[in-house]
Amino acid sequence: MDENFIGTISLLPNCWVDQYIKICGDRNYKCEGQSLPILENSAFFSLIMHKFDTVENPKSFSIPDLRNKAIDGYTYCINRHGYYPTKESNLPTPTSDYIGSVVLFPFDFEPIGFLLCDGRTLPIDGNATLFSIIGFQFGGDDKTKFCIPNLLGKSPIKNTQYYICNDGPHPLAIPGSSRDRENWQYAANIRLFAFKFMPYGYLACEGQILNVEDYGILFAKIGNHFGGDAINTFALPDLRKEEFSNLRFGICVFG
Repeated sequence: MDENFIGTISLLPNCWVDQYIKICGDRNYKCEGQSLPILENSAFFSLIMHKFDTVENPKSFSIPDLRNKAIDGYTYCINRHGYYPTKESNLPTPTSDYIGSVVLFPFDFEPIGFLLCDGRTLPIDGNATLFSIIGFQFGGDDKTKFCIPNLLGKSPIKNTQYYICNDGPHPLAIPGSSRDRENWQYAANIRLFAFKFMPYGYLACEGQILNVEDYGILFAKIGNHFGGDAINTFALPDLRKEEFSNLRFGICVFG
């Protein structure tokens, strides 16, 4: 299991989410707006404070309520435990997210290894790895500068923002290091990528029909919820969205 930042918000299939949470113990919660005691969750509370409270209580705080915000058949979950996100640039980046991955966080600062997806222009010099992965597809001068995606205002709920990883393992379209296995997480987990290819272990979420025989682990998690005959074939969700132009959702097929 990979270890991401406290507060990382991810998409998990409904048919698997309860088992996933059980396996992880109390590491993850469904994003249903529930209240947690501050005393037992001090690190988590220090990151989101009372931003998601409907009624403020000095002894508790609420996590985001993302019910009815996820794609059909999926649930948003949030990390309660993990690495504490910091802005200290002299520390190593703890995340196993691929460079070019886009992650949803509920805090308003850039943790080490990530940049807010605000469409800013960056020099290629000093950001060569990120540029080699996303290129000029989000803008730039086609010479020495490039842009990162602008996803401001496109998060599913207020007080959350999308961030792009600029310091992590390099995504590969073919089998690579053991670090790739860390990125697989669990079959059927969905991630958002700012590059044109799918890293090894992922397929693009474009509604395609797959053979059960070829992807038995994935089929066991999502069944034919998105299509297929449930005997020989099943379908992936189609998450191509205009507001996420040049970004692609990928679904993990291993794990």
